[in-house]
Amino acid sequence: MFLMNQRGQQFEVFKLLIAVIMALAILMIILNSLGYFNSLSVSISQTRIVEGIKNAMKAPDVVSAKNPLIVKKVTLNKKTWTKFEISQATGLKESCISFQARQGPGSAFSLNSNLDLVVSQDLVSDVYVYCNSASSSSGSCKIKCTLSFGLVPVLNS
Repeated sequence: MFLMNQRGQQFEVFKLLIAVIMALAILMIILNSLGYFNSLSVSISQTRIVEGIKNAMKAPDVVSAKNPLIVKKVTLNKKTWTKFEISQATGLKESCISFQARQGPGSAFSLNSNLDLVVSQDLVSDVYVYCNSASSSSGSCKIKCTLSFGLVPVLNS
């Protein structure tokens, strides 16, 4: 058998190993970038929702259940949206905040026992926000706001 330059072929395995390591390093950089941009999208969406609530609070009787402020295509991650969290971000009292959501089989939204919103999977949805000047029967709420996730607001009778 005639083999030419046997000693030089041993380095080919190391070249392949180096190429695999480089490919894995590039793949890790790409995957980390995707995760970063997804978390950035969620953060921006949360800011847009809070700004939407604040805008609805500025014109409580113009923005209504029949004509809600719509925050379109917000990225939501799997988490529970609490009234406390919204209260801290907007200055509203917890008792002046309510949630509505598309519920039922196959829905990513539900309300827990505290009537906080539970998002069970990452998704993109529209959020409808409306606020009303509270009546004297509402107690300490000057403005009462409702956030409706993935569902056109339903009037409470």
